[in-house]
Amino acid sequence: MKQDELIKDHLKPFMKTLKNVKSVIEKNVCSWCIENYIPFSSMEKEDMHIVKYENLYNNFKKEIIKIIINMDIKKVNLNRIQNFISPKAKSSSPLLEGVNPLKVWSKKFSKKQIKKILDIVKKFSLDSIYDEHFLPKNNLNKGNLIIFQ
Repeated sequence: MKQDELIKDHLKPFMKTLKNVKSVIEKNVCSWCIENYIPFSSMEKEDMHIVKYENLYNNFKKEIIKIIINMDIKKVNLNRIQNFISPKAKSSSPLLEGVNPLKVWSKKFSKKQIKKILDIVKKFSLDSIYDEHFLPKNNLNKGNLIIFQ
Protein backbone atom coordinates (compact mmCIF):
# COMPACT_ATOMS: atom_id res chain seq x y z
CA MET A 1 0.00 0.00 0.00
CA LYS A 2 1.39 3.39 -0.93
CA GLN A 3 1.63 6.12 1.73
CA ASP A 4 -1.02 8.23 -0.05
CA GLU A 5 -3.46 5.31 0.03
CA LEU A 6 -2.66 4.62 3.68
CA ILE A 7 -3.37 8.23 4.56
CA LYS A 8 -6.54 8.40 2.48
CA ASP A 9 -7.91 5.08 3.70
CA HIS A 10 -6.96 5.25 7.37
CA LEU A 11 -5.00 8.22 8.64
CA LYS A 12 -6.58 11.33 7.18
CA PRO A 13 -8.52 12.15 10.40
CA PHE A 14 -5.27 11.98 12.35
CA MET A 15 -2.98 14.07 10.15
CA LYS A 16 -3.09 17.10 12.45
CA THR A 17 -2.07 14.94 15.40
CA LEU A 18 0.66 13.20 13.39
CA LYS A 19 2.07 16.50 12.13
CA ASN A 20 2.19 17.96 15.65
CA VAL A 21 4.21 15.20 17.32
CA LYS A 22 7.54 16.44 18.54
CA SER A 23 9.23 14.03 20.91
CA VAL A 24 10.43 10.48 20.35
CA ILE A 25 7.85 9.33 22.91
CA GLU A 26 5.02 10.98 20.94
CA LYS A 27 6.29 9.43 17.69
CA ASN A 28 6.40 5.98 19.31
CA VAL A 29 2.87 6.41 20.67
CA CYS A 30 1.63 7.48 17.23
CA SER A 31 3.27 4.41 15.69
CA TRP A 32 1.60 2.19 18.29
CA CYS A 33 -1.76 3.86 17.60
CA ILE A 34 -1.42 3.39 13.84
CA GLU A 35 -0.35 -0.25 14.25
CA ASN A 36 -3.44 -0.92 16.35
CA TYR A 37 -6.01 1.40 14.81
CA ILE A 38 -5.70 0.17 11.23
CA PRO A 39 -6.45 -3.52 11.90
CA PHE A 40 -9.21 -2.68 14.40
CA SER A 41 -10.88 -0.31 11.98
CA SER A 42 -10.44 -2.43 8.84
CA MET A 43 -11.33 -5.94 9.94
CA GLU A 44 -14.51 -7.47 11.20
CA LYS A 45 -14.39 -8.92 14.70
CA GLU A 46 -14.96 -12.47 13.45
CA ASP A 47 -11.94 -12.15 11.11
CA MET A 48 -9.44 -11.64 13.90
CA HIS A 49 -8.37 -13.07 17.22
CA ILE A 50 -7.20 -10.28 19.49
CA VAL A 51 -4.28 -11.14 21.74
CA LYS A 52 -3.48 -8.52 24.36
CA TYR A 53 0.04 -8.48 25.75
CA GLU A 54 -1.23 -7.50 29.17
CA ASN A 55 -3.52 -10.54 29.29
CA LEU A 56 -0.69 -12.80 28.14
CA TYR A 57 1.42 -11.50 30.99
CA ASN A 58 -1.30 -11.71 33.67
CA ASN A 59 -3.07 -14.92 32.55
CA PHE A 60 -0.63 -16.69 30.30
CA LYS A 61 -2.10 -20.21 30.24
CA LYS A 62 -5.66 -18.97 29.78
CA GLU A 63 -4.67 -16.72 26.86
CA ILE A 64 -2.47 -19.37 25.22
CA ILE A 65 -5.31 -21.87 25.42
CA LYS A 66 -7.59 -19.35 23.65
CA ILE A 67 -4.97 -18.95 20.91
CA ILE A 68 -4.51 -22.73 20.57
CA ILE A 69 -8.26 -23.25 20.26
CA ASN A 70 -8.60 -20.39 17.77
CA MET A 71 -5.80 -21.78 15.61
CA ASP A 72 -7.10 -25.34 15.93
CA ILE A 73 -3.74 -26.64 17.19
CA LYS A 74 -4.00 -30.21 18.44
CA LYS A 75 -0.84 -30.79 20.50
CA VAL A 76 1.11 -28.23 22.54
CA ASN A 77 3.53 -28.37 25.47
CA LEU A 78 2.26 -25.43 27.57
CA ASN A 79 5.17 -25.64 30.03
CA ARG A 80 7.69 -25.26 27.23
CA ILE A 81 5.87 -22.22 25.86
CA GLN A 82 5.41 -20.58 29.26
CA ASN A 83 9.10 -20.74 30.12
CA PHE A 84 10.26 -19.43 26.75
CA ILE A 85 11.87 -15.99 26.61
CA SER A 86 12.84 -14.70 23.21
CA PRO A 87 16.58 -14.72 22.52
CA LYS A 88 16.03 -11.20 21.16
CA ALA A 89 14.98 -9.92 24.60
CA LYS A 90 17.41 -7.24 25.78
CA SER A 91 19.33 -7.88 28.98
CA SER A 92 17.50 -4.86 30.44
CA SER A 93 14.09 -6.39 29.68
CA PRO A 94 11.74 -6.19 32.68
CA LEU A 95 10.97 -9.88 32.14
CA LEU A 96 14.62 -10.80 32.66
CA GLU A 97 14.93 -8.45 35.63
CA GLY A 98 11.85 -9.86 37.37
CA VAL A 99 10.00 -6.54 37.10
CA ASN A 100 6.35 -6.22 36.06
CA PRO A 101 6.53 -4.91 32.46
CA LEU A 102 2.95 -3.62 32.72
CA LYS A 103 3.95 -1.09 35.36
CA VAL A 104 7.56 -0.24 34.56
CA TRP A 105 6.78 1.95 31.55
CA SER A 106 4.77 4.50 33.53
CA LYS A 107 7.63 5.01 35.98
CA LYS A 108 9.87 6.15 33.13
CA PHE A 109 7.67 9.11 32.26
CA SER A 110 6.54 12.27 33.99
CA LYS A 111 2.85 12.94 34.63
CA LYS A 112 2.94 15.49 31.80
CA GLN A 113 4.37 12.89 29.40
CA ILE A 114 1.78 10.29 30.43
CA LYS A 115 -0.99 12.84 29.88
CA LYS A 116 0.37 13.54 26.38
CA ILE A 117 0.58 9.79 25.65
CA LEU A 118 -3.02 9.30 26.76
CA ASP A 119 -4.20 12.34 24.78
CA ILE A 120 -2.72 10.87 21.59
CA VAL A 121 -4.21 7.44 22.30
CA LYS A 122 -7.59 9.10 22.85
CA LYS A 123 -7.41 10.92 19.51
CA PHE A 124 -7.20 7.53 17.82
CA SER A 125 -10.17 6.31 19.93
CA LEU A 126 -7.94 3.61 21.37
CA ASP A 127 -8.53 4.81 24.91
CA SER A 128 -11.76 2.80 24.85
CA ILE A 129 -9.83 -0.47 24.96
CA TYR A 130 -8.08 0.28 28.27
CA ASP A 131 -9.37 0.84 31.78
CA GLU A 132 -8.15 3.40 34.33
CA HIS A 133 -5.28 1.06 35.32
CA PHE A 134 -3.96 0.88 31.75
CA LEU A 135 -5.16 -2.71 31.42
CA PRO A 136 -7.20 -3.85 28.44
CA LYS A 137 -10.93 -4.10 28.83
CA ASN A 138 -12.05 -7.68 28.33
CA ASN A 139 -15.09 -6.78 26.28
CA LEU A 140 -13.05 -5.38 23.41
CA ASN A 141 -14.70 -5.50 20.05
CA LYS A 142 -14.89 -3.26 17.05
CA GLY A 143 -17.94 -1.58 18.55
CA ASN A 144 -15.71 -0.04 21.26
CA LEU A 145 -13.92 2.07 18.67
CA ILE A 146 -15.19 5.19 17.04
CA ILE A 147 -14.19 4.67 13.44
CA PHE A 148 -13.62 7.82 11.44
CA GLN A 149 -14.61 7.52 7.79
